[in-house]
Amino acid sequence: MRMEILGLSVLAISIINVFLPAPCCSTSEYTYYIAVDWKADEAFIVIVGVSNDTSVLIYRLPNCTLVDEVKLNSMDKRVITLTHGGIYKVSSDNPVYVMLFSTEKTLSVEENAGPIPLGFHTSVNGTYVGRLFIIFASQSLVGEPYRILALERSKVTIRDEDGKVYLSFGLEPNEYRDVSLSPFRVYRISSTGRIMISSGSPDDRSFFIPAVEGGFMGRTFFFRTRRWHPATNAGFRVLALEDTRLTVWSVDSKRKIQEFKVKGGCGAVIMPRGDEIMVESDRPVSLIYVHNWTKAISRGWEYASGVTYMGVKAHEETLFFIPYEGRAEALIFAYEDTCVEIDDIPIRIKADNYYRIDAPGAHRILSDRNVVIQMIHECFTIPESKSFAVVVPCIQTLGVPSNVKLTPLTVGGGFPIGSLTLAICAAAVAAGVLLLILSRRGIS
Repeated sequence: MRMEILGLSVLAISIINVFLPAPCCSTSEYTYYIAVDWKADEAFIVIVGVSNDTSVLIYRLPNCTLVDEVKLNSMDKRVITLTHGGIYKVSSDNPVYVMLFSTEKTLSVEENAGPIPLGFHTSVNGTYVGRLFIIFASQSLVGEPYRILALERSKVTIRDEDGKVYLSFGLEPNEYRDVSLSPFRVYRISSTGRIMISSGSPDDRSFFIPAVEGGFMGRTFFFRTRRWHPATNAGFRVLALEDTRLTVWSVDSKRKIQEFKVKGGCGAVIMPRGDEIMVESDRPVSLIYVHNWTKAISRGWEYASGVTYMGVKAHEETLFFIPYEGRAEALIFAYEDTCVEIDDIPIRIKADNYYRIDAPGAHRILSDRNVVIQMIHECFTIPESKSFAVVVPCIQTLGVPSNVKLTPLTVGGGFPIGSLTLAICAAAVAAGVLLLILSRRGIS
């Protein structure tokens, strides 16, 4: 099968199989995989306990060398240093919150500032939708990079690691609030209704966007958008397996921005304006923000880069995308012996093993077990920032559905801005034709 995405053909896959001697000897049920493969000399993971008496083991692959072993209670945190070029596995007997990050200089908690994690945060159940989140905060000393979006009517309470109420507020369905959190502290965010928590803005780093329904193939997506500069080759790329109709909404104005069809096996790039966006489709799609290359613009450099994660549910055909510019690759991790098809090529991945794919473009994957994809995207053209942060998902909880019933943004559907523009243009053309006819008849 050759998949055409915006007229670009995926011709080949470059796959390197890394054989591991055996899966790590552990009876834990919750697994997180991390590849440290970029320009930073070292990186860090912070592991936060979300329940008491949690045992966590950190291994370095492929030899399953035990790096560290920690015991965590709820709200406890541990920061562990990882070396460049290493592949790691975090294994725990309860779900934990794991964040991977790197800094420009030596990590110092006393400096009270860290990189903002780009993307979405996982709940205490390991899902992206939930009522309780325990997260590790990282940001600069100013700004409100954390966004709490309510999918249901919610009373949200944020407590710090000392148990004190930091903030409390109410949200109606489809409302959100941006908040600032003190860096390097743990927060407990509880809600009476289901919420999603994201942080960072889509500027220079590519990242995958989870679906509201659970997993990364779905019909509903919420995300923060950006200001679009003509010199920047970036956008939100929608990938569809079947013919689908897509509706793009502005969450703030509760109006449709755009409606269009996407052909099955193809994709489309959208660059919506606004602040918070919702995308709806009548068939499952996947969504990724892609920054495809580097250009100098008035406010400085933007560069194609990013470290991001995506999950693939067992037996769910899924599409993912590798950017064309720079060095981009995807590592597909399996926690047990797994049979996968990648672009119709059958592959067997052993437990605690991975495949590396570096062919740019769209790829189709089907697996008989959950797998997780870590994509690393670097730019060659300029010295890029080594500072980033990303939340690492749990491979076992990727297929858990959210079971949330969404409230429509508006009753009656609104009027698409794109359709309004077409209607105005059509009306102007009709008026011009009418004036021309009248003038020829001597009426005007």
